[in-house]
Amino acid sequence: MQNVLFQTDKPTATPGYVEFYDLTLTQEHRDGQLLSLFQEMHGWWDNETNRVVLDDTAPSPPVAFKTFCEALDTYHRCRMHRANSGFKHSFMWHPISGMPAYYMPVDMPGESSIVKQVELNDTSHGDYALGA
Repeated sequence: MQNVLFQTDKPTATPGYVEFYDLTLTQEHRDGQLLSLFQEMHGWWDNETNRVVLDDTAPSPPVAFKTFCEALDTYHRCRMHRANSGFKHSFMWHPISGMPAYYMPVDMPGESSIVKQVELNDTSHGDYALGA
């Protein structure tokens, strides 16, 4: 599971460096145990080179959890913390181009259902619009 959180819904259209947080939840076998790993990386998308620049001043090694539920809870709490600080535009890295792709806004608790209805019926989003 991965979320790449930006402060803008158009990170590839913003000039220069665009800050992001990459949240990843994976599982792997270590010493005969299945562990759930959570990792948060900080960096910038460089629109001149179309490459990721990782923040090497704040390395974040993966944190291992014995249960998937514990790791998932940490993942969701971190995601909401970042969304509350403005990083509420979620993407994934495109598997071929490596660019931010597959946009989805982060659901924020307490958002008006009227706002969500307007967004869902906005036909400018093509095939994703329910009202199309």
